[in-house]
Amino acid sequence: MTGIGKTTIAQSIFNQISPYFEYNYFLNNIGTVWERNGGQVSLQEKFLFDIRKGTKRVLLVLENVDKLEQLNALCGSRKWFAPGSKIIITTRDRHLLKEHGVDHIYRVKELDKSESLDLLNCSAFSQTTRPPEDFVDLSRQRVAYSRGWPLALKALGRFLHGKKVLEWKGILSSIEKFSIPDPRLLNALEKSFSDLSDNEKQIFLDIAYFFIGMNQNDVLQTLNKSTQYAALQISMARYITKRQSSNLPDQPKIYDVYFLSFRGVDNRSKFISHLYSSLQNSAIFAFRDDDELQRGEHISIALLRAIGQSRISIVVFSTNYANSRWCMLELEKIMEIGRTRGLVVVPVFYEVDPSEVRHQNSQFGKGFDDLISKISVDESTKSNWRREIFDICGISGFTLIDSRDSSTDVIGYSGRLPLALEVLGSYLSDCEITEWQKVLDKLKCIPDFQVQEKLKVSFKGLKDYMEKQIFLDIACFFIGVDKKDVIQILNGCGFFADIGIKVLLERALVTVDKGNKLRMHDLLRDMGRQIVFEESPSDPENCSRLWHREEVFDILSNQKGTEAVKGLALEFPREDCLETKAFKKMNKLRLLRLAGVQLKGDYKYLSRDLRWLYWHGFPESYAPAKFQQRSLVAFELKYI
Repeated sequence: MTGIGKTTIAQSIFNQISPYFEYNYFLNNIGTVWERNGGQVSLQEKFLFDIRKGTKRVLLVLENVDKLEQLNALCGSRKWFAPGSKIIITTRDRHLLKEHGVDHIYRVKELDKSESLDLLNCSAFSQTTRPPEDFVDLSRQRVAYSRGWPLALKALGRFLHGKKVLEWKGILSSIEKFSIPDPRLLNALEKSFSDLSDNEKQIFLDIAYFFIGMNQNDVLQTLNKSTQYAALQISMARYITKRQSSNLPDQPKIYDVYFLSFRGVDNRSKFISHLYSSLQNSAIFAFRDDDELQRGEHISIALLRAIGQSRISIVVFSTNYANSRWCMLELEKIMEIGRTRGLVVVPVFYEVDPSEVRHQNSQFGKGFDDLISKISVDESTKSNWRREIFDICGISGFTLIDSRDSSTDVIGYSGRLPLALEVLGSYLSDCEITEWQKVLDKLKCIPDFQVQEKLKVSFKGLKDYMEKQIFLDIACFFIGVDKKDVIQILNGCGFFADIGIKVLLERALVTVDKGNKLRMHDLLRDMGRQIVFEESPSDPENCSRLWHREEVFDILSNQKGTEAVKGLALEFPREDCLETKAFKKMNKLRLLRLAGVQLKGDYKYLSRDLRWLYWHGFPESYAPAKFQQRSLVAFELKYI
């Protein structure tokens, strides 16, 4: 396995025993050097002239061998070496060692928990002792994630080095289920994978997606049964798998998001066709089982692959769904992979009541009973199918019944304003049909001319406190600022900004232009600022964010600031001068944007919680010694 520590161990052994040999050679990265023009000759010239004298003991390390011809050329015969010589070979291919007839083969084992923790601490904290108290649990979580793999531990350690606890949590929570933060890990893994034949690659993908933990004999039997469809499987696998990095042209693909399970006779030409087209239009590649694969008594491995290689599976229940043996087999496998491999399962109830599906009654239940009566299944299978139907109905999903009338009502109550329609539509996309009526009731109570109030429905629909705070920060301070910079700043404030901004984009509350700058419609910006204003209409110093020039100038001039202020922006001519003491009571201030502002006094009065400081027209040519802001994540001081 790449990155397990083969080269490190070989180098350590070489350093320890090389003094006991007359000739010592450590040939690095043979696999790569061999492919260069003249690579074979250059490697041979390094030592073959000396060793073929056969009179002196030689220590030879051949690192990263990947072809048998390399071993034949560099250590082809024992007669080349004097008695007592030692040859150490590192390779990812155990088969090469067996074929060459080496004396001993050692598999490098993964690090245990204690060793893993030491290596992570060394990379992340530059120490092998116990990590700082705040990081103990996080370090243990990362050790478990890395499974004793040295390369992953070192990469994670370097990635997290110098970051604070909140940043660790934000970064670690953002790592997607199968993502690896350091590109070198992907490159290293790609080397091992690319050495496999096409057939071996397919077997590897099968095991990685849904055979881990299964009995070896069962897996062999399943894969052997599929040999008759080998050509189909290989071509299909190439088609359905997607590249994770454009820099790795041969890496296998997977379905972007969705596997669609549905009853064709009920909705192929209706809901499914619209859903499938929408996914394609959004550049989301989905697999739709549309009777394209050969069907039989058992679910095919090709279809099993499609389910296992999807990140999300959408199960569309309709009146006759349970009347299909194939649909029930699909559902059984989807739920199994969901439990064992983390597949996200989303139920959609299309023109059928969820309670009818869950309890298998009414027309849906009749369809299930009809299926059981006309096919031969044992009691265990029948019981399992009932349980899977019951369990999936406990997952949050979507109900599509009589939604057309509700859509028409939303259009009417939004005043047909395009922005309001876009924002409300994005919000309602996450709501069940029962929640639509509540939104409609709110819209009915708001006059047509109060556009902001209509837009505010979507803001209030944000379920996470941090998402609301991120929206308000952008509305007041970050319009036109690079998205990447804003994420870094707000993550430093303890927000999971990468996730929060993604939600705001999905809700159409913010946009990103071609230059990666955050943008917001003027109406949405004004709505956000109105929300802040309403926090304390008569006493603006008690608002969380301040940006209105006259109000900010009055608060700073009269030193009326309070700890309620989290962000402040001020722009005015350079002749105006304020005192730093005006910030003394703003000890919770985390965002500060100044332009053309002169401050006199001690900078110690600036909040120690400050995470972002932008000061255009900074009065000093350099930051004074007393300017101590150790919590800053980003700052820009422009001296004029």
